[in-house]
Amino acid sequence: MNPKTISYIIKRLILAVFTVWVVFTLTFFIMHAVPGGPFVGEKAISKAAQQALEAKYGLDKPLSAQYFTYLNDVVHLRFGPSLKQRGRMVIDIIGDGLKTSAKLGVIAAAIALAMSISQRFKFDLKWEIFCEHFFENNGYKKVLTGMQNTALIAVFGLLIGIVIGTLIAIVKVIPPYKKLVRYGQTVCNVYVAFFRGTPIVVQLLLGYYILLPLLGVSLPPVTSCMLIFGLNSGAYISEIMRGGIQSVDAGQLEAARAVGLPFSTSMLHVVVPQAVKNILPTMGNEFIALIKETAIVGYVGAVDITKAFQDQGDNSYEYMIPYLVMA
Repeated sequence: MNPKTISYIIKRLILAVFTVWVVFTLTFFIMHAVPGGPFVGEKAISKAAQQALEAKYGLDKPLSAQYFTYLNDVVHLRFGPSLKQRGRMVIDIIGDGLKTSAKLGVIAAAIALAMSISQRFKFDLKWEIFCEHFFENNGYKKVLTGMQNTALIAVFGLLIGIVIGTLIAIVKVIPPYKKLVRYGQTVCNVYVAFFRGTPIVVQLLLGYYILLPLLGVSLPPVTSCMLIFGLNSGAYISEIMRGGIQSVDAGQLEAARAVGLPFSTSMLHVVVPQAVKNILPTMGNEFIALIKETAIVGYVGAVDITKAFQDQGDNSYEYMIPYLVMA
C-alpha cells in the first residue's frame, strides 16, 4: 500500500478517536453541570436517596476522579448496575452517560469521516462548479424541460399501454371458437412475447431509427418515445389486465349474457370495470417502472432528467455532483 495512503488513513483514525474523546468529555461535564445532580430527572427520588446513590456510584468523589473512572468505563465498555425505582429500571449515571456518549461519538465520527471525504474529493469546488453551470448558465431550464418530458413520456406511455393492454387482454380471454379469434390470439401472443422478451432500449432504437423511417413517419423524439413506451407498456398491462379479468367471478359474465347483452358489451361494461379495481395497485407499479425507464430516452435525442444532468456534467467536466443531485 502507498505510504501516503497509510499516512492518510492513520491521520483520519486519529482524528476520529480525538472526536469521540471530545464528545465523551463534553457529555460528562454537561451532565454534571445540570443543577440538582445527575438524578434530577427522577422526580420521585428524595434528597437522601440521591445522596445514597451518589455515594454508591462514587459521585461524591472529586470531579477529576469521577472523570477518570468514567473514561475507564468507556474504554472497557462497562455499564454500571441498575436500580429498580417507580416500577421501572433506571440506568445509573455512568451507564446512561456511556450510551449517550456512544451515540454522539458515532455521529461525530461519521461527520468527521464525511468531512474528510469531502476534503479529499474537493466537494466544495465541485459544488461551486455545479452551481455556476446550473444557475448562472441556465442549466436549471434544461432540468425543468427534462422533468416535463419525463412526466409526459410516462403518463402518455401508460395511457397508450392501458388502451393496447385492455384490447389484448380481451382478445386473449375470448373463447377460441372461431378461426379469426385464434389468429388474433396468436398475434397478441407474439406481440407480448416480443415486447416482454427484449430490452426496452433495443425496442426504442429499432422503433426510432428503423421502423418509423421505414413507415415514412417523422416524429419528434419525445413523441416517438411516448409511442414506443406505450407499445412496451401495453404488453405488460395486457398480462396485468388479463389476470384482473380472470380474477372476476365467471358468474358476472354469465349473468350479463343471460340478460341478453352481447359479449363485447358484457366485457366492457361488466367485467372490465371490476377488473380495473383489482389491478390499480399493479398499475401504480407499472407507472413507476415507466418513470425509471425514461432514463434511456437520451439514446434518441430526447431530453429527460437523466440527460439533463448528464449535459450538466458534459459542460463542466464534473459528473459527481450532477449525478448525486439527480439521484
